[in-house]
Amino acid sequence: MVLFMEGLMAHFQHKNKKYSNGFGPMLKGFKQVEFNNIKKLILAINKKTAGIMIEPIQGEGGIRPANLSFLKSLRKICNENNILLFFDEVQCGFGRSGKLFSHEWAKIKPDIMSVAKGIGSGFPLGACMSTNKACVAMTKGSHGSTYGGNPLAMSVGLEVLKHISNKTFLSKVDKTARYFWENLKKLENTSNIISEVRGAGLLLGIKTNISNIDFSEKLKKNKLLNDRYSSTKILSLSNSGRSKNFIFNYLIKKGVSKSQIQNNLNLMKQDNNNWEFESAKIFAKKKKILEKNESYEKKLAKMARAGFSYDICKKILG
Repeated sequence: MVLFMEGLMAHFQHKNKKYSNGFGPMLKGFKQVEFNNIKKLILAINKKTAGIMIEPIQGEGGIRPANLSFLKSLRKICNENNILLFFDEVQCGFGRSGKLFSHEWAKIKPDIMSVAKGIGSGFPLGACMSTNKACVAMTKGSHGSTYGGNPLAMSVGLEVLKHISNKTFLSKVDKTARYFWENLKKLENTSNIISEVRGAGLLLGIKTNISNIDFSEKLKKNKLLNDRYSSTKILSLSNSGRSKNFIFNYLIKKGVSKSQIQNNLNLMKQDNNNWEFESAKIFAKKKKILEKNESYEKKLAKMARAGFSYDICKKILG
């Protein structure tokens, strides 16, 4: 039996018929456990548990980083119970978090790890890494591939590693990410639209209180490219059905500059202010605030209690 964390990308592909139709029957022997809940994980382990799978930072699961203490506990539990620890770093690996691999923030190592996407920097390339002990049953040639490890892909991968291995590269990613994070948190604190900022490095999520479809289109008009993931209502932005709450997946390229980050922030502030103004207008109309024979102060108080900023309230009330 293999335990995997709720929200794991492989879980979405397993449950979502869009991905699984035509590829059944699905593999048995997998059991879902609540993400970041060590007590429930311990209760789920039995003598048949062979492995634990987790994304150190969940992508389609909602840009949710695993607590570092949770990751450390996983490593300890696997060691004590002779269980393999499997990390999926397809999306969060190769510098996205400010470390080469996201699990490095917890100062631990997995037994098996899958990587892709960033490893080829856009070129199709993926790999499954393993310790000598964990791959004892898979000797050279036992799992071959006609196109696996071809010279062009390997050349691209090596070139990517050369750039990422540069002493200043990852430190710049971390420094830029912290600047972005701090400013996004400031926007969160003053916004009626943004309810939460989460993630790590340049893999950041923004949870909002408005529909993803309309906001997505506004961002596109401002040259902020994005793609909505229908399975979890995630909006993916790369630098260059409706739901009340959704997540922005801010997948910024790792070589982004501070000035580009600031430009994105300015555009987001603009869109945030526009949306707050529109939301306030809808609220005032629905509650018939402008039509009521009440004092300006009383109307202002009603708008403020609904969470709208003082400046927005003043614009609506005139």
